[in-house]
Formats: sequence, structure tokens, C-alpha cells
Amino acid sequence: MRRIRELTREEIVERIRDGVLSTCKNVVGIILFGSFARGGKYRDVDVIVVLEGLDKPLLDRAGLEVDIRRAIGLIGLDVDVLIYDWEEFQDDLKNRFPLLLDAAFDGRVIYDADGITSALETAREDAEARGIRRTKTGGWQFPVVYREPTPLSPITNADWAKKWLDDAHRDLKAAETLFQAELYDRCVTHCQQAVEKSIKAILACFGRWERNHYVSGVLLQELNQHNLGDWTKTLTGLADKAAQLEPAAIWSRYPRRLKDRIILPVEQYGEREAGEALTLTRKAYKIATEFVRWWFSACKE
Repeated sequence: MRRIRELTREEIVERIRDGVLSTCKNVVGIILFGSFARGGKYRDVDVIVVLEGLDKPLLDRAGLEVDIRRAIGLIGLDVDVLIYDWEEFQDDLKNRFPLLLDAAFDGRVIYDADGITSALETAREDAEARGIRRTKTGGWQFPVVYREPTPLSPITNADWAKKWLDDAHRDLKAAETLFQAELYDRCVTHCQQAVEKSIKAILACFGRWERNHYVSGVLLQELNQHNLGDWTKTLTGLADKAAQLEPAAIWSRYPRRLKDRIILPVEQYGEREAGEALTLTRKAYKIATEFVRWWFSACKE
């Protein structure tokens, strides 16, 4: 593979299309989405590849994704590949899965053998008819009924909130284990993840879906839109505390340069920092769990 030079966007598109088609059989469609597809500044390119008759579980598709990236050959530009079976893709579109809403509204189809463009157009029309709208932060706002489980697809916002809490709990348990092992920087990484997912569980109650790590500000926005009584003060405090941990999404994972030194995360996060992060995480998870329970308890009263 050759190193990337200053390619035009169309040259990059051609390399991606040729790489996919030379690697895969039964290609139904290729979609670019994200900042590159929108024509903005980009650091990577997000690609959805849809195949007919793909009979591989999700984890078994990794090898094919590697083969596609190698065939594309854009060293120096990250190409993130998601592989879908055609039936699976259509089902997720009909169910308004947020990632595919991104593709439907912002995506650029660079290969269409069997109705990809039409399927995306139908998904856009369906979302608009249902009042689903894009937020200023690039997320999605689904219309929901106050304090009632509301279908966002066959899946309700209550289902999404529970899934986020379940995943947050796994990160919390991982953080506790890493703290005991004195791997404090890695403990902080999982603390940040757990707090982020706890807040996303709260946002799910409001029908809000966000892909990025920085969600404390989104929570503050939502608090102005809902009558939450005493919960407003509690959740405002949570958002303020969570904002302090958000930089760890990067700082706890990657080295930083400080003057003439390379600083590893392990040099920044010790026992004290990890302990404080763990305390915040336990509190955030508890608040989120109690809020989600309260929010959906109205339908049981």
C-alpha cells in the first residue's frame, strides 16, 4: 500500500469504492457518512458497506473489515468500515436506529446496486413524518410522552435507558476491579465511560440520543425543557460534576506532550484521582438509576 498524498475528495471516494468492490462479492451499496460525507473538515472517513446474503455474526466480520481497509490503501487516513447484511440494514432503517439515521440524512451513496438510495429516502420521509429531528449537537431528538415508555421504534426509550444503565454498571465494575489492581489511569477511563452512559440513560428518558462523549452540557439543556421538580437540582449537580470527568475521555487513554516530555496517562492519574473518579461514578450511576426508575414509574401509579 502506498502512503496517502494530498488526494482530492473524489479520488478518496474512488479509492474507497474500488477497494470495497475488489474485496467483496454481492455488494448492494456503499455509503459514506460523517464529516467527510457532509463536505466538512475530516480526520477519518466512515463507510457503510451493505452486502447481500452476508452470513457472519458481528464479531466474525472483523477480518473482512481489515481486508477492505487494506484494499482501499489510504495509509494516513483512518477509514472506519461498518458491514451490514442487506436485510439487517433495511430492518435497522425501518426501526430508526440512530446511526443509520445519520446515514439517511447526511450520507453519500457512492455505489447502489439494489435500492440503497430509495431505502434512505424512505427512512428520511418516515423520520420527518414522526417528528424525529436532528439536534444542534448532531444527535437525534425523538418525540416522547412525559414519564411514559414511548416507542422510538419497536424499542422504547425505557429499553434504551435500561441498556445504557446496564452498560454503565459494567464499566463501573471494571473501574472498581482496575482500582484494586492499582491500574489507576485505566480505572479513570472506565469511570468516564460509566458516567457518560449514566447520563445517556437519563437523556434516553427525554428521547435524546447523542453519539459523542461530552454529554453533560446536553443534560443541562434538557433540564430547561422538562418539569422535573426536585430532580432539576440533583441532575444539575450531576452534570456539573460529570463535566469535570469528561476530559478523561482523551487524557486517560493517550499520551500528551508537555514541553519536552511525553506524559503517559499513568503519570497523570494516581490513587487519589482514581478514587475521586470512582466516588463520582458510583454517585452518578445511583442518581441515574433512581431517576430512570422515577421517570417511568408514572405509568405504574
